[in-house]
Amino acid sequence: MSYLIVENLTKTFMSFDALHNVSFSAEKGEIVVFIGNSGSGKTTLLRCLNGLTIAEEGTIKLNGQRVFAADKESSAKRDNESNNMLMQKTAFNQSFGLVFQSFNLFPHLSVLSNVTLAAKIRAKNDILSARQLTKREKRLKYETCKKEIISNALLLLERIGIKQKALEYPCQLSGGQSQRAAIVRALMLDPDVICFDEPTSALDPVSAGEVANLILSIKSNEKIILVVTHDMNLAKTVADKVIFIDEGEIKEQGTPNQLFDFAQSRKLKEFLTVKE
Repeated sequence: MSYLIVENLTKTFMSFDALHNVSFSAEKGEIVVFIGNSGSGKTTLLRCLNGLTIAEEGTIKLNGQRVFAADKESSAKRDNESNNMLMQKTAFNQSFGLVFQSFNLFPHLSVLSNVTLAAKIRAKNDILSARQLTKREKRLKYETCKKEIISNALLLLERIGIKQKALEYPCQLSGGQSQRAAIVRALMLDPDVICFDEPTSALDPVSAGEVANLILSIKSNEKIILVVTHDMNLAKTVADKVIFIDEGEIKEQGTPNQLFDFAQSRKLKEFLTVKE
């Protein structure tokens, strides 16, 4: 059984199906790249996987456990199921990490503060919920956790080559450096699945090549990497599997060689011809 299984995911905006019965799977250690025209549903898919958008139908499983399940009947009862949806979002937040297309770094915080903020909030919430600890014990434990979080962040910043930027602000970073900071922020939460939304869209060719190398450098047997991109060079460089989405549906999937050299569907052939 695959570690990540997505089945029949459907998301509708008004009367428009942004996603329709999307199903795919991925194994740990695998990089899956999603390609397709703008508006085809690629970013909506990542948002659904990360719990930022709630699908009306479908299931998402990690390691055999359902982290999300919905059908038309349950979607019609959302007002009565707010607690369940909150629990689902919590499961998403712990399992998936998203590197946003626009980086979404807080301009008033240093790089170090940006990459450690979410980890500190998670640690604080976990400690506050520990009823067996006194207030003093919680305070001391949180101070210890903060030191560990900062230490881990500095190690990751060093690993991807921007430790020297730790105390600088987003306005002082290049596009490639901002992308690296956003990646570290996602890694700090140690998700099972790391999602990249158009990681090279705002970058020059040199920086785009660096991001491709960076994605390959963080590939491990313990994580799944999902990438949405219009950059066919990036897809060819990093992908173990490529999935072509058109009008909210998966039309074709396979290895980079299968899709780029032996495309079967007319839609994919047209898409690749335009991208050449």
